[in-house]
Amino acid sequence: MAYKIDRLYVVAGPRSCGKSTFLENSAARIDAKSLPVPLQRIVADPPKLIEAYQMESHKGRQLGDIRLHVDLITPLDFVKGFSIENYDKFITNKMYTNWKALECIHYAKEVHFLTLFLSRQELFRRWLTRVIKSGEHHVRKNVVTIYGDSTDDAAPLRTLYQAWSDFVETFQHHGHSSLDVRESSYRYHPVFSPDLITDK
Repeated sequence: MAYKIDRLYVVAGPRSCGKSTFLENSAARIDAKSLPVPLQRIVADPPKLIEAYQMESHKGRQLGDIRLHVDLITPLDFVKGFSIENYDKFITNKMYTNWKALECIHYAKEVHFLTLFLSRQELFRRWLTRVIKSGEHHVRKNVVTIYGDSTDDAAPLRTLYQAWSDFVETFQHHGHSSLDVRESSYRYHPVFSPDLITDK
């Protein structure tokens, strides 16, 4: 049973980078006219939003145009043996290729990728603040490994973004742009590059 999607807007980024804030209140954060025409709809007339983990339940349905909310860390949530010593063994484009939630991309008639990025330090601060506020007692090791390491210029985080970028590149004829969400007003980059990622 296949997916039935016309235009698919993939909005991706690691945990706590501000995907939900952008998706729920994008008009207050960025001028739609600053985006290329295909992406203006995300702000001006946003289609239905679906979380990646919910996608499989939509197989076979006529979805039309949709926005897909993708947490780049999710495929690592249940990986055993993940650590700062071997993160590059697990963080590869294959983890996205094998993620069933992203199978829908193959069926969309038109796909636009928009990746949000932040520095490692700001991601760590936002994530830790969210954990404390929520009262969570279980802290996932994968997030600490990616956000907590500062020994090599955010190497695990940059590896995560590189793996995602490599995955996106397997879909020919689809643009991959990004938003710098470090400031209250977002800055658009027409081409995404993991080189944009910094530690501070």
